[in-house]
Amino acid sequence: MEDNKTTIEAENTTEANAAAEGTTEANAIAETKIATKVKKFSWKKHWKIFAIAFLALAIVAAAVVWIILANNDSEPEDSYAEILMENLSNYNLICASGISSGTLTQYWQLQSQIEKLCGVKPVAETDYIDATAFEILVGNTNREESQTFLSNLLWNDYGYAIVGNKIVIAGHTDEGTTNAMKHFLEHIKNGDHTTVFFSNKNQYLFRYPYISDTFMLNGIDVSRAKIVVNEEKGSDMQIAQSLSDKSLELCGRRPEIVTDFEVKAGDALIIIGMSSLVPDKMQAEWDAAQESTEGQFSYYINNVDNVVWINTAVLEGYRAINRDILPQIQANETASITLATGLVKVPQLFSVMSFNVYVVDHSSARTTRVIDTILENIPSVFGVQEADMQWMTALKDGLGDVYTAVGVGRDGIDKGEHSAIFYRTDMFNLVDSGTKWLSNTPDVMASKFPEANFPRIMTYAVLERKTDGTRFLYVNTHLDHDGKNSIEVGEQVRQRQIEVLIAEIQKLGDYPTIVTGDFNVTDASSAYMTMIGAGFLDSAKVAKEGEMKPTYNGMDNNYAGAIIDYIFVSPELADVVNEYTVCPAKRNGGWVSDHNAIIASITLPTTEPQE
Repeated sequence: MEDNKTTIEAENTTEANAAAEGTTEANAIAETKIATKVKKFSWKKHWKIFAIAFLALAIVAAAVVWIILANNDSEPEDSYAEILMENLSNYNLICASGISSGTLTQYWQLQSQIEKLCGVKPVAETDYIDATAFEILVGNTNREESQTFLSNLLWNDYGYAIVGNKIVIAGHTDEGTTNAMKHFLEHIKNGDHTTVFFSNKNQYLFRYPYISDTFMLNGIDVSRAKIVVNEEKGSDMQIAQSLSDKSLELCGRRPEIVTDFEVKAGDALIIIGMSSLVPDKMQAEWDAAQESTEGQFSYYINNVDNVVWINTAVLEGYRAINRDILPQIQANETASITLATGLVKVPQLFSVMSFNVYVVDHSSARTTRVIDTILENIPSVFGVQEADMQWMTALKDGLGDVYTAVGVGRDGIDKGEHSAIFYRTDMFNLVDSGTKWLSNTPDVMASKFPEANFPRIMTYAVLERKTDGTRFLYVNTHLDHDGKNSIEVGEQVRQRQIEVLIAEIQKLGDYPTIVTGDFNVTDASSAYMTMIGAGFLDSAKVAKEGEMKPTYNGMDNNYAGAIIDYIFVSPELADVVNEYTVCPAKRNGGWVSDHNAIIASITLPTTEPQE
């Protein structure tokens, strides 16, 4: 109120003085009004305007500074890590233990190049020696600098750079390290090294063009999750490995496969099989399902929050997972899979496999491929050929308690190759089993026909299905090859062996019968025709769904192959062979065997148990 009163009094006084002094009334009034407006301005009322203006000025100033810095291309030379020529003689060459022969050759070339440049031949060692301050590291060494460098690279990336005081030349793979070394050698050969040997100005990184940065499974990024498996072997691990391999293929990151005890709070989890880490809600749903027969013969998938769980109580469930899920994973190119959740019922199928595992080459890689082929298909029973004691031990160890084996070596008990039979321990009881020699004296161990290259055997098992008492006879064999014999003599030997086999089968009782093996003959041979004449049928030809593909591959990409392995069935099974399949010759780029495994799915007719 006082302010307004003062303003009004000022206006009246100004107008009166202007009139008395003879000033033009209009000018006096105008000047007075301007003065009045200035006096009326209130800082309290207009503080927001000044705040906005100040903020705008600050933004403009910051932008100007940013533009100046952004346009300043010059950077101090010492901001780059570099190794001077005068210090090069202090450096040792260190390569990763187990480096490939190709990279090792490049390693020695690098040593020679350095010697030419500085006149001193650097010490060259593998990473088993203690670290020193100045090193050039080749490959995935155990040095911290190598691990730091590789931690920023995806699987197929590679390159080189200075990390700390050291040069790291590496990729995660042998191929990547080889490419990085090739590029580095070219740089050293063609560069100007008057003063500087290497600077991070010249560092090089190759980034592989992966199709995605993630691999999503039901909303969880597999590449950044942990895959929990508490079984070291078997189908759980196979599913986990498939997920891990696909993640590596799609986005260059391989997720860890861990046990319950290697998980930290907050980790995203893909759980395969039973685990203490399964959320209570899903575990309760699974437990309730096991109260019913349908639930027991099902596999289960669910996801809650940051957990996906895949589980089954029966081996048939794994076969169904292999059929339903693994193809989606392996063929996926979109980097995102959504699996239907809940219980998926699986039928109890009976299947038989014949598998010549090839007695040569017991490497761990091929052993794994053989066992994975069996576990992927989970045959109810299977017969092997060329399985010496080393193979028998590997198969029993790899398959664990899932299968029980019967049979002896052809040269006696544990000697020589086995034509063993493996049957599912949870599905069958063993009624009878034995081994016969395909000779004039079938009961004499290691006996053979004079012209035969080796003793040949047939192993048999009478098995009883636990669920309904159904019995059947399973026979597995391996006939002689030509070897030292002419084709004609070889044919005669196999003909005599097949006659003994048929006669011995007839002594074992009237059962539905399955005969598998490597017969070393085509379907035009007399031995094959003798089997057909005895009433047996080739499952490949009578199956409702079948494929006529070669079973012998010779581990030769240029060989067309031949059909010499068979699954024969007796007449009562002729109409119940549902499917016949020839398994792939390779897994993960490597040969499984020189024979392809073959499988027939059969509906065994229910029979009354025999006394």
